[in-house]
Amino acid sequence: MPHTVKMSPENIAEYRNVRELFENEKRRSGMTHATLGKMIGKSPKTVSAIVNARMRVTIDMGRKLARVFGVPLVQILPWTANLTADGDYADIIDDLQDLDEENQKIVRRMIRNLLDSQDNI
Repeated sequence: MPHTVKMSPENIAEYRNVRELFENEKRRSGMTHATLGKMIGKSPKTVSAIVNARMRVTIDMGRKLARVFGVPLVQILPWTANLTADGDYADIIDDLQDLDEENQKIVRRMIRNLLDSQDNI
């Protein structure tokens, strides 16, 4: 059974993209939660939790979803827009997703500030 977490408004906005992509594919090809689950190695319940913004998407899962839907990762997880393809960043971000909501906000602000300061150099 998927672990359900409380989602922030920012998280929910991000997952609307996943829901929209899933719904489009559902209309186009009849995709179900079970079908998508098989494609990304997750159960239908986990897919339902993701599509309905009850479960966070990790970088790894975001990559799998992006592959399935044929879109860039940034369309699944917009906050990854400024990240490089460096695997170290992905591992760090996966670890940071385990933080509570308030600490996630703090870390996201810190990362955005860091990236903004690099752009100004």
